Amino acid sequence: MNDVVSGTALRDELRTPAWAARCYPADRVALARMLDGYALQEPPVEVPALGAIHRASGVLSPHIDYIRGGPVYGATWSLTTEALAGCDAVVVFGTDHRGSAGALTLTTQRYATPWGALPNDLDTISTVCRVLGPRALAEERHHDSEHAIELAAVWLHWALRRAGRGATLPPVTPILCGSFHCYTRQAAAGASPEDDPLLNAALESLAQSLAGRRTLVVAAADLAHVGPAFGDSAPLSDVGKRRVADHDAAILGAVAAGSAAALLDAVRWSADRTRVCGLPPTYWALRLLERLRGGVSGRLTAYAQCPADKAFGSVVSIAGALWE
Repeated sequence: MNDVVSGTALRDELRTPAWAARCYPADRVALARMLDGYALQEPPVEVPALGAIHRASGVLSPHIDYIRGGPVYGATWSLTTEALAGCDAVVVFGTDHRGSAGALTLTTQRYATPWGALPNDLDTISTVCRVLGPRALAEERHHDSEHAIELAAVWLHWALRRAGRGATLPPVTPILCGSFHCYTRQAAAGASPEDDPLLNAALESLAQSLAGRRTLVVAAADLAHVGPAFGDSAPLSDVGKRRVADHDAAILGAVAAGSAAALLDAVRWSADRTRVCGLPPTYWALRLLERLRGGVSGRLTAYAQCPADKAFGSVVSIAGALWE
């Protein structure tokens, strides 16, 4: 698909669901029933009463499987209906678990769900690809099997249908985000993605392409990955889980403040000892919102620590939040 970079005719392909029937029902009726059920459940951790976001702005969504993360997804996406009713465009940043350090990887593929294909924003995608050059699509095939954007896109499609947008879907720009280890290790103290002029220019071109449109910015992002399942020597005790929660609270404080710089600092402070795989998409989402909105504030919708082994000695922590 280097035609996007060269400026010749764009190819429009379908990105078929890779995780349907493995992570969620491939049948659209069964899927709707499942997600409706999660939306009705109480969040796993009580948070202050929230209202819906009234205009398109931003969503922090998990990308863990629905069996473990369903209530957090539901508590978050159920509050987006009003914003999506008037939404002109959507950008979804997702973790690329195999991505190169600092990479931003686009695709012209349309992400499909059991309810059909979400349209892509070819103008915006083409604009950013021309700025990034060959780097934009060098790892495009990661989109084919990566779950992060897909699992958020299914909830996005569910929420759009609830908002009465089933026949008038806004165009979507899906962007996979490579690791930030090059910025969070102690040797990289003070370094940031904007030190790369090409990444900075790509973000600016993305913001300019979306200027004047009511854009929903989504970060498909999980938090900590701690315990023997992730290479740690000992299972987490209750005290260890509370320490993870405390570290997550510092990260979510930066999310609530709408500060990408504070978010990076919160993870870098511990040299990313809890392996926050959702740092890159959340950081880029906040940077884009800074440019589109001049700053946002966030509200936590739910938080959970999900078991990552049978003994619950390893955890993946997740959260949902809304930015407005």
